[in-house]
Amino acid sequence: MRSMSGLEYFFLCKELSPLVGRRLSKIQLIGERIFRLKFGDAEILAEPGKRMHLTRYVKEAEEANSFVEFAKKYLDNKILRGIGLIGTDRIVKFDFGEVSLIFEMFGKGNLMLVDGAGMIMRPLVREEWKDRTIMAGRPYVPPPSKNLPFEPTEEDIAALMTEKYAISCLASLPLGITYLKEALLACGIAEKKPGNSLTRQEIAALAKKICEITRDAKPVLYSRDGMPVEFSLCELSSFASAQKTDAKTLSDAADEYYAHASNTAGENAKEKKLASMQERLEMQERRLAEILIEAEEAQKMGKLIMQNAPQIDSMLAEMKRKKEKIGKDGAVEIEI
Repeated sequence: MRSMSGLEYFFLCKELSPLVGRRLSKIQLIGERIFRLKFGDAEILAEPGKRMHLTRYVKEAEEANSFVEFAKKYLDNKILRGIGLIGTDRIVKFDFGEVSLIFEMFGKGNLMLVDGAGMIMRPLVREEWKDRTIMAGRPYVPPPSKNLPFEPTEEDIAALMTEKYAISCLASLPLGITYLKEALLACGIAEKKPGNSLTRQEIAALAKKICEITRDAKPVLYSRDGMPVEFSLCELSSFASAQKTDAKTLSDAADEYYAHASNTAGENAKEKKLASMQERLEMQERRLAEILIEAEEAQKMGKLIMQNAPQIDSMLAEMKRKKEKIGKDGAVEIEI
């Protein structure tokens, strides 16, 4: 199950703009790090570090969470004043005026409530690096970023080119690796071609294609055997053999993809658990068979002892007699 890219969050924020002016009627934790935000009849699922989109698949179960309980005190029934990215990074800000809800959607992800002065009121997870700290009472500082545009110029791209592979040089752009690979493929440029060996014509073609991907972004859902396997904002050459469906919104495409991916993940977990149980059962069956063999051997031994009981009793009596004799005489007679 993949994570959403920078271009997708950029597109999503524009898609969610009609929610501005609505009141937040609900914030819940409904799964492991999956949050539900309700604005009127619109439901958003947000999983820090993974995804964010409107959803039709609403899970009513709510899990207790101290961050959510804290956030409710400041956000319940508040009007959404704005929604957008901070810079061009994968950081989505829900602005409620006096407070903001900030989702960091890169890496493992994080979520925090920030006041009007930009101070962190409470984070979902406390984190610390050498250049910034995420904890209550500290100013919210986004990670260092080049803040490159989604529609770079030829000069922007030329400045990124070094002796590294072209795909590595372009990774600083905020679109996401899938879209950058598609741009290189469309321009006939090998991903592992050294960046500083690209010609002016190749750089110009690359800048044009990347801008086209951003400007002409249209949600697409790819399926195989009726099951969603990918979604994107442009046609992907790597999924040319899959069934392509134009989605009405990015949220529609993402919602279908993640709903299926979550179910598949759940099914895989069940399959692993069943396999583990089956393995334990087989081990127990093997051990039971060994016990039955041991019991059968013990039964045979017992039967043999019973059949030779008189001789055994006689041997034991003789051993006892000799032991008593040793005790009296202090000497041992050995019969040869």
